[in-house]
Amino acid sequence: MAALQGNMAALHDVQGNMLHSGTMLHSLQENASLAAVGVGASLEALRDALRAELLEGHGGCTAHMLTAFGGSERCLERFLVARKHNVEEAAAAFRATAVFRREELLDTEGDGAFEPSAEIKERVGALWPGAYCGFSVDHCPVQLFRFGGLDVGALMEQATEAEFRQYYLWWMERSLALQAEGGARAAAAAMASATAECGSGAPSSSSPSSPMRGMIEVYDCAGLSVTTLTLRAGHTGLLLLKRVLSIGQLHYPENLRLALFINAPLGFASLWALVSSVLSERTVAKIEIRRDDGAEALLELLGSAAAVEAMHASLRMPETGTWGEWARRRAGGALSYVTG
Repeated sequence: MAALQGNMAALHDVQGNMLHSGTMLHSLQENASLAAVGVGASLEALRDALRAELLEGHGGCTAHMLTAFGGSERCLERFLVARKHNVEEAAAAFRATAVFRREELLDTEGDGAFEPSAEIKERVGALWPGAYCGFSVDHCPVQLFRFGGLDVGALMEQATEAEFRQYYLWWMERSLALQAEGGARAAAAAMASATAECGSGAPSSSSPSSPMRGMIEVYDCAGLSVTTLTLRAGHTGLLLLKRVLSIGQLHYPENLRLALFINAPLGFASLWALVSSVLSERTVAKIEIRRDDGAEALLELLGSAAAVEAMHASLRMPETGTWGEWARRRAGGALSYVTG
């Protein structure tokens, strides 16, 4: 979740079923290739130029930051691609993120490391309509969000903005860790394939590698409408969502590989504009929207019907009521708010 202002007409054009069986992975491959458009072999030169622009090592960041973003090369590439290969802008964004991570203790290790309390994780997590749910067939982490029962009003009653912000940062740091795991899985699979092709001996070339390629995010919009969201959130709640979620766009560049919206209701473009005005043009290019349940697209992404079912089972919608009411039942009455 986290700008479609200049692309609203395009969103209206895709209110029908955009995706078809056999096209999803091809679309992902096309999106992945966008990073190299107009750059090609000069990407390495751009990274070198960015290093030079940063001057002091890596712009004040720590080794932890470089590792979190996939290693030095991938980290610099993220900022370059997000800033359309403008070295000066990429350097400024890099420095800003290094400062942000230092202020938030995201790269601090040991006793002072960033970690929301278990109580905050439980309280905010009960109202957070998302779950991580495995990997795609090509080893990208997958997360599912169900917006139909989103109750921003209940979230505001049960958590301060600072607490919600802490939870969101923790969630985003988990996404980086899962991308690293996905990259390791892909590299291991590539090594196994290369070894098999070469017989029992070791591969003739250096070990294959597969860089972090971002998250696949599935957004289920069943039950979502402009009326229900605005009534539950109000103007204040929508502004809170926008402030917190904009952190992802500012300080987690190139974190998204694909956003697949399923069960999108009529008028979805207008609804999405309320909370998505912080997305970059490149991020918008990664968004796919469809009115149906996305079964064929999900099957292609996840590889089997069982994997699709497991994804849906990871985060069930409440049978009745809002996320706020459901969360209170799930917590055994521990939450004190009442939603109407």
